[in-house]
Amino acid sequence: ADTRYPDSLSHGWGSSPTWFLSTYLLGARQVGPAEWEVRLPTTTWPGASGTIPLADSERTLAVNWQAGPCRQLTVAIESPPGTHGQVVLPGADGERTLWLDGAEVWADGRPRRGAAISFADGLFTLELGAGQHEIELRGACE
Repeated sequence: ADTRYPDSLSHGWGSSPTWFLSTYLLGARQVGPAEWEVRLPTTTWPGASGTIPLADSERTLAVNWQAGPCRQLTVAIESPPGTHGQVVLPGADGERTLWLDGAEVWADGRPRRGAAISFADGLFTLELGAGQHEIELRGACE
């Protein structure tokens, strides 16, 4: 073996597992200078928790999601001041109930109380501002 190899073996691609886990399992990524997206995977994984750094500063986006029985999802997001983003959740047929910060925002196939939420192609999309948010997606047991 050449023990005189002067270069580091810590190549940039060695960090790719972290990027893939943050982006695809946690579902979090930055999409603009002050904009982020959390897109939960359609998976049998029971949940994920983590933070991602936001490129404009030392601030972070924190995400914690858990899958429960009967197609239930619980998501907690903490985003720093001056940021906003979208949360995209799998919703199958749109006949589920969605709660944001303790208020029902989607039921019976339509938004409630003028909420910033839409449903298309089997996905719910919510627009959120900075702060702490809790989202609960409830489905009927079959």
